[in-house]
Amino acid sequence: MVKLEKFIAKISDNHIYKPFGTIEVLIKEIKKSLTHFLHNQIVENDFDKRIIDYSSSKDIDMDSYNLFF
Repeated sequence: MVKLEKFIAKISDNHIYKPFGTIEVLIKEIKKSLTHFLHNQIVENDFDKRIIDYSSSKDIDMDSYNLFF
């Protein structure tokens, strides 16, 4: 069995395999998948609940934000 076929067989129960027409479509799907994962899998912890005095939306690094989303 080819390496790719082994990989697909391993993940096929939990994932969907499909080809992507362009790299842009692939990147869009990766971002959507990561966002879904973060919203559904990551549990809040104390860091998430901590209030940081004098912080605002201006403290967000937009390059990092855009890279992530």
